[in-house]
Amino acid sequence: MTIGGAKRSHGALSVLIVDSDPSFLSRTCKLIAEDGYQVWGAEDLLAAANFLADQTPDLLLVEMALLEADGADPLGDLRERASGAPIVLMASGPPNDGFRTYCETHEIFGYCDKAHGCEPLRLWVSAALLAARHSELIRQARVGLRHVLEAVPELRTIQPLDEVLAAILDQVGGLLACLAASERT
Repeated sequence: MTIGGAKRSHGALSVLIVDSDPSFLSRTCKLIAEDGYQVWGAEDLLAAANFLADQTPDLLLVEMALLEADGADPLGDLRERASGAPIVLMASGPPNDGFRTYCETHEIFGYCDKAHGCEPLRLWVSAALLAARHSELIRQARVGLRHVLEAVPELRTIQPLDEVLAAILDQVGGLLACLAASERT
């Protein structure tokens, strides 16, 4: 199930919702799409894994009951396929010991009690995507800083003026490319 956001106020941010209840999945996909995000739905872990083979969403919302039904480490597989995406686990009722275990082993961003309705879910989505966006901006800033630091030794050596200017132009071009990449995300 793929649902595109009606408005694009959040850019190209995307969410994969994995839930075995088709009714909940459909309602939640529509709700998140109304907030302007690109949304995909999967009714089981196999469908989610197949989806993640081709695309990487910015956030994963995963029903805990699906994880507990499998004896292996299904969350580890999802985490590996979408390594940079925050994961919010969902279930009805307060978090159980399984949630604590997942938090210890898989860097879980949060837990949403489905019984509380749509507003807490919207808040979790917003917070997780904001965190993901900031993490990406930090990563891009580090790339830009690394580019500058690598250029410093080259610019400090005694060289003919035309070589210095060419090196400066190369560095400025690299910084502009990093800036352009950060504005696209």
